[in-house]
Amino acid sequence: MYITHITSDNFENGDYKNKIIRDDITLERIKQEILGLDGNKKTCVTMGPDEDNPDESLMIAGGENGLYMVVLTYDNETFYTLIDSTKDKNDYIEMIVAGQTGEYPEYQFVRLGKVLRAAEYYATYGKKLEDLEWECT
Repeated sequence: MYITHITSDNFENGDYKNKIIRDDITLERIKQEILGLDGNKKTCVTMGPDEDNPDESLMIAGGENGLYMVVLTYDNETFYTLIDSTKDKNDYIEMIVAGQTGEYPEYQFVRLGKVLRAAEYYATYGKKLEDLEWECT
């Protein structure tokens, strides 16, 4: 496994709590953390290879209505966002992403199948799955 930790947020009664998982990281555990995203109380899961160097990570956020935002960075300067090119770039949706409510381009949200494929590939190999559509910013 390429990654060494998973971090997930949790908002309960206005309190923010961060959960860090360091042991027993499996593809099934990653999937369960992602499936727990609800776009309300749990809005973000991140994973990476080095907890002391947060410059590289894969973030999965959202979850409301089965829509997720996936962003990968190797250096915290260049960001790759998983996209759905069938959606109009001018359409926006309101979503809570990493605890922040905002208006986001709808094409930057994808369905669970793509999210799981991207997360499993990154967790295993430390790379973005080239079969999926990514936008670099």
